[in-house]
Amino acid sequence: MAKIDIKKRYSLIVTIVLFAVLMIVFIFIYKFSNASNSLVYAKVDKLDPLVIDKAVQEPDKTNANIIIANEIKRAYDLDIVYGTGTENMAKSVNATAIYDPQKINNMFVEFVTCIEKYPQNIIREIESKNYTVEVYFVDHFNDNNLALATRDVNNNFKIYISNFSTGSKSFEAVHHEMYHILEYYMKLQYNLDDLYKDWNNYNPSGFEYDSNISDLNTEYVYNAGSSTDNAYFVSMYSKVSAKEDRAEVFAYTMVSTTEPGYYTDNLGAIKGKMELICSVLRQTFDCLKNDNNIEWEKYF
Repeated sequence: MAKIDIKKRYSLIVTIVLFAVLMIVFIFIYKFSNASNSLVYAKVDKLDPLVIDKAVQEPDKTNANIIIANEIKRAYDLDIVYGTGTENMAKSVNATAIYDPQKINNMFVEFVTCIEKYPQNIIREIESKNYTVEVYFVDHFNDNNLALATRDVNNNFKIYISNFSTGSKSFEAVHHEMYHILEYYMKLQYNLDDLYKDWNNYNPSGFEYDSNISDLNTEYVYNAGSSTDNAYFVSMYSKVSAKEDRAEVFAYTMVSTTEPGYYTDNLGAIKGKMELICSVLRQTFDCLKNDNNIEWEKYF
């Protein structure tokens, strides 16, 4: 009978056990990774217009508002906060809380028009990194602002929206602040200066942004103080800072119902800015990489 080498046998057993442990760890990591991705790419039904319409028709506006808020939460994982309990938050941004159920209901109807333009998983992706996103409805800002985005020291993102009336300016303000939220996230995850290193290539030679709003003028502004072949900005406010410039270009694109002249005329500057924004958003948000139906890319 052949003599069994105990040491070799023991070594073989240890090797098999270690291999099995490594396989279990690999499978666990793979499944966890897929679980994380499934959160980002979760298949969720879009906002149900029947639910929204039924809630709007309901006489009890307090209950109707709860129904719409829950539907937005289901579809976008986005919390809408309003009414009693928001006084301190409203005061912190120089605004007044809103209580009237009918006014709140009107705001919900308008906000749905805005939020349904966004990919459903974009808020989920932000929150998957342990940030929070909330929307606060307020009655009005004491400085006549329409909307405002904030980020606190704990990286909680908030958008405050006033009791706006129907119209492109109100919608534009919401999309403007939504872009700031997206950029807050990008700045925390990536080097924003690297992402937008080419931004100033689309500004006039020697141009510098000016945070003093009273000093702004219409020079280089499309369809204002500038000819179509010398336009670099969509509004005077775009000239405050690079981040406000990006938010304005983004918002103007989101509210437009026909292709703006600065795109159809193939003007290099403003079109180049929006193309860069589209590229950066695709680079930084995983949920966009396989999405071919993104609202802000509708002209590209």
